Amino acid sequence: MRGPILRLLLPLLGSFLLLPAGALASDVYATSTSDASISAFSVGMSGALSPIACTTGCETENKLSEPEGIVASPNGRFVFVANSNGNGKVAGGIIEAFAVGAGGELSPIECHSGCSAGEQPVGLAVSPNGQFLYSADAQSHTVSPFSIAADGLLSPIACGSECELSNSTPEDVAISPNGRFLYVNEREEDRIAVFAIAGDGSLTKVPCASACATLSAPEGLAVSPDGRFLYAAVTREIAVFEIGAGGALTPIPCPSCGTAANPRTPAISPNGRFLYTTNNNLPKSSIPAFEIQSDGALTPIVSCGSYCNTTDGTDPEGLVVSPSGRFVYASDREDVLLAKSYERGIMSAFAIGSAGELSELECPELTCAIGENTGFFGLTITPDQGPAAAFSDTPAPAGSPSTFNGSASAASSPETTVATYDWSFGDGASMQGGAATPTHIYSAPGTYTVTLTVTDSAGCSTQLTYTGQTASCNGSSAASASQTITVPPVAGSGPGPISSLRPLITGLSQTQKLWRAGKAPAHISSRSKKAPLGSTFSFELNEAASVTFEFTTTAPGREHGHSCVAETRKNKAKRRCTRTITAGAMTFSAHSGANKVVFDGRISSARTLAPGSYTLIATATASGERSVPAKLRFTVTSA
Repeated sequence: MRGPILRLLLPLLGSFLLLPAGALASDVYATSTSDASISAFSVGMSGALSPIACTTGCETENKLSEPEGIVASPNGRFVFVANSNGNGKVAGGIIEAFAVGAGGELSPIECHSGCSAGEQPVGLAVSPNGQFLYSADAQSHTVSPFSIAADGLLSPIACGSECELSNSTPEDVAISPNGRFLYVNEREEDRIAVFAIAGDGSLTKVPCASACATLSAPEGLAVSPDGRFLYAAVTREIAVFEIGAGGALTPIPCPSCGTAANPRTPAISPNGRFLYTTNNNLPKSSIPAFEIQSDGALTPIVSCGSYCNTTDGTDPEGLVVSPSGRFVYASDREDVLLAKSYERGIMSAFAIGSAGELSELECPELTCAIGENTGFFGLTITPDQGPAAAFSDTPAPAGSPSTFNGSASAASSPETTVATYDWSFGDGASMQGGAATPTHIYSAPGTYTVTLTVTDSAGCSTQLTYTGQTASCNGSSAASASQTITVPPVAGSGPGPISSLRPLITGLSQTQKLWRAGKAPAHISSRSKKAPLGSTFSFELNEAASVTFEFTTTAPGREHGHSCVAETRKNKAKRRCTRTITAGAMTFSAHSGANKVVFDGRISSARTLAPGSYTLIATATASGERSVPAKLRFTVTSA
């Protein structure tokens, strides 16, 4: 059991009505157990941390306080801190609330009586919809539920015996991504308690006896983004449970879930592929990394040797994965480099590789250790608020390309960019993963509703991503925008479909730029580390036409006059050059409007594209007329 938390006394500020909807960047906040403050950092594009100056709400008057748990709201506007000894106006355990300013600076939100919790609140979680907060109260053996107002103010939710736990010292809580169930670690009882969450935030216990037991005292909790699995840090391993339809748990055997010593705080990547945990393993602490399998079991990832040592720290507690899924941050309570009698907190930063492996990022002491006598404990990071879709349109007469421009779409954080543009043109045609500025040919005049849905480079779009305590991606309807356009008829033509004297092929795109050739239809494997099998080419025609796909590649050659030809014994002394050769071609009939060609590299029944880089040249022919060629590039790999 950890030591008691003392008082966090904070100055109070005025109105919060002019606060922005959320911070523009991901910010990291860490509670300091030794000097009773909250340290704030901004996350750069490279993952580097930069201290955020805090002049209004991060310093406390009582230097003996020890704030512990901390969590950010899904909308990024508020941060909540567990405090066991009041704020000068309210005695006992309370939850402090802070507003997050545009630059990441915190401002305290005044609490009169509604923020009272049980004795020694430690772990915190905010519901996926941002309406409720729950604390695990270690000394009173209770769970405290609160409702969260639009301005961040807390109000207690009545919860008598339903929220009492028998001598269990709860210290962490986690909520299922659907917001229906709450999980609490019962350390003294070696089990996980389960509660059903009602629409008003109130709790009801869910029976879960032996199935919720752990081999030893459970510490931190995390839930997979798909809501199927719960993970608990126990002595020398991560315990894995399947979450049933009614919230009850079923243990999953996992012989490969072991850690070197004492894991404390698990954290899951936003894409649900990787799990990391803090690990106390003197004289060096570490961050074990695991890949999450389809059945929930874990497979160790070898990175930084066997484990990633944290920066000169011996007692890591907090752990977060950035909303982009690119970085991991850990907070250590002690810095063994400083031969002093007090604790000095320090942050450790890591980059996440494509297979989940970690590589340490430089985090200088002046940047990652804030002040003297500072010991970090809890850690949270503000979520990705998702991109906002916006586009303009220039309708053209039916049979001619109408143009669209989604370049005004924007990501919510400098850490991410708009990565994917999905278009629906309102006539049954769509372009998934298309360009920001596509064209589309409408075969008939009329009124059409065009919809653009964007996804940022972290995979955040319209859906929320949640892993137990708060969101990684607070996706919303802002990532999708719709407009109604009117396509006029060609001058002198009627209202029906029209045909052009010359075929037009537009909007040529592909689902994969790097893929493997194969003999079977493509399939999806989210856990595969290999390149995907095959690709799908999409294009549009203004009329039915015969379409030829010509695949060209490059090869070394020798100059011959103004040409580049294959090397022979006679010309091998000539100047080297690069020549373009045709690897193969295929012709097929295509219809007016949107067309899709599923292609796995087979040009004919006996010939398949070899690994290498290619250019696809697409040409349409109709009524003796030939279109302007459309081109794109792709790579075929062997692995």
